Amino acid sequence: MDLKEFDAILGIDWLAQHKAIVDYYKKEVMIESSGKQKVVFVGERQVVPICVILAIEARRLMLEGCETYLAYVVDTEKVNPTLEEIPVVGDFPKVFLDDLLGLPPHREVDFTIETLSGVAFDITPYKMAPMELQ
Repeated sequence: MDLKEFDAILGIDWLAQHKAIVDYYKKEVMIESSGKQKVVFVGERQVVPICVILAIEARRLMLEGCETYLAYVVDTEKVNPTLEEIPVVGDFPKVFLDDLLGLPPHREVDFTIETLSGVAFDITPYKMAPMELQ
């Protein structure tokens, strides 16, 4: 028996009295009638395909000029955890202090990286032509 126009069948007490079995996934309700015969009511079932793509596929589609939308979803009910609630911080309480004690102490030795003048670096810090680096 198809149920296309109705959203609900009677009340929860009536369904319990008639030992109704409700399958929300299949949109079916099975009810035992007075003669122990089972009647199944079937609603419309729309299967919505799940469309998930990898980031690399999304990038390729964007580069091909496909229309793209970005949604940034934030749970506004979520509260930020305290330091103790973060697992790593809870494991090492002496390392993660509640308040900073101040700036690091002054050291006697200044740490520098000495370079030789006129010597080129093996790895360029920026993607530039060698002529531009000089």
